[in-house]
Amino acid sequence: MVHLKALFFGLSILGSLVYGQIDVPLEAVGPVVGAQTLNGQSFLFYQDCCTGDIVMRAVSNGFTVPASTTNGFSAVVPGSQVLWGTPIAVAQRASQPNEMGELGLYFFSQNRTLNEYRYTQNTVPPWNGGPTCETCIDKQNYVVEQNSNILYAMGSVSGNAKVGVRVGFISADHPDTLSEANRAAGVWSLATMPL
Repeated sequence: MVHLKALFFGLSILGSLVYGQIDVPLEAVGPVVGAQTLNGQSFLFYQDCCTGDIVMRAVSNGFTVPASTTNGFSAVVPGSQVLWGTPIAVAQRASQPNEMGELGLYFFSQNRTLNEYRYTQNTVPPWNGGPTCETCIDKQNYVVEQNSNILYAMGSVSGNAKVGVRVGFISADHPDTLSEANRAAGVWSLATMPL
C-alpha cells in the first residue's frame, strides 16, 4: 500500500512537471473582483482569509494567454478597516493602454458603512483611502443594511470628469430597495432605485 501511495504521489508530481503547472494559492474570503488595462494586464482584489486585508494581485494578461504570469501581491486596505467577509466592488475610469487609470475599490467597514480606497495612476502614494481621504465615499457615512451583502460599482473609461462613478448597495435607511451613490464632478449624491 505504501508503494502505491508513493507511485500516485510521484505521478502527481510528474503530471505537474509535464504540464508545467504550479497552482498559485488563493486564500480569499468572499468575492474576487478585477480590473484590466487596455493591453490585458489584470488586477484582482479580494479579502485575505489570514489577515482580513483587501489585497491586490497583478497578472500580466488573461489566464488563457500562455505567457501570463502572476506578478505581484500587495495589501491595499488594512484588515482593521474591513468587515470580515465583505463584498467588494471595483469601478474603473480613464484607462490607458499600459495604465490602470483610476480605480475605486468599494467595501463595507466593520461598522457597516460604505468605504472606498481610490487608485490614481502616477500619484504618490497611488492608493488613497481610509480616514485621510477627504473625497472618498466614507465621508458620506452611508450605512449598509445589517443583513445585506449586495454591492456593485460602475465606472466609465471616459476621462470626462462629469462621467462619474456609481456604487449600489442596500441602505439601512431604505432596506427594501437598492440605493445608489453617484460621484459626478467630484461630488457624492444618493438616491434609491427609480420606479
